[in-house]
Amino acid sequence: MSLPGKDNGFDIEGLAIFGDTLLLGLRGPVLRGWAGLLQVQLRPSGKELHLSPLPGAGLQLRKHFLNLGGLGVRDLHVDGDDLYILAGPTMVLGGDIHLYRWPQARQHLQGLSKETAMFWPDLRSVCELPHMPGADRAEAFCAVPPALMPGSKRSWLALYDAPSPTRHPDPHTVFGDLLLRP
Repeated sequence: MSLPGKDNGFDIEGLAIFGDTLLLGLRGPVLRGWAGLLQVQLRPSGKELHLSPLPGAGLQLRKHFLNLGGLGVRDLHVDGDDLYILAGPTMVLGGDIHLYRWPQARQHLQGLSKETAMFWPDLRSVCELPHMPGADRAEAFCAVPPALMPGSKRSWLALYDAPSPTRHPDPHTVFGDLLLRP
C-alpha cells in the first residue's frame, strides 16, 4: 500500500486467539474514527495453519469496527470470554492511550452467521494510561502470572515505546506499569 503503516496505513499490531478463531487488531487504518479488527478461522494442515470458513458464514474473513474514540489497536488480550484492547494513536504521536473492554466478546463472535462486517459502538474505556509528548506511548500489555505476585490482585504489565527518562533511569532498567485487572 502506498501509505506507511504508521501513517494510518495497513498495520497489524494486536493478536488474540479464542479457540481456533484468530483476531488481528489494526493500528491503522482508522476509518472515520472506527478501529478495525479482523476475524479469521484457522485449521492445521501438517506444520502449517490455513484459513478455513467461519462457522455458519462460508466466509474466510469478517471485519469488525470498534468505537475506540478515533484510536487504533496497539495490543489485544483475552481474559475468559472478554477481550481487552489497548488503543492509541495510529501515528507516532503523543496522544491518549486507553484500555478498552469488550465484554462477552467470545459469545458475540460465535453468535454471528453471515455478517461480513460488524460495528461495535458500545465499548467502554477501562482506564487511561500515562503518556507524554514524545515519550511513554503504551505499546503492549500482558497478564502478570500470579506466581510473580503472590497474594496480589490480578494485574497486567503495560510496556512503553520511547520510555521517558523516569522510566529508563539507567541503560539496563526500563519501568512499565502494573494495572489492576477488573
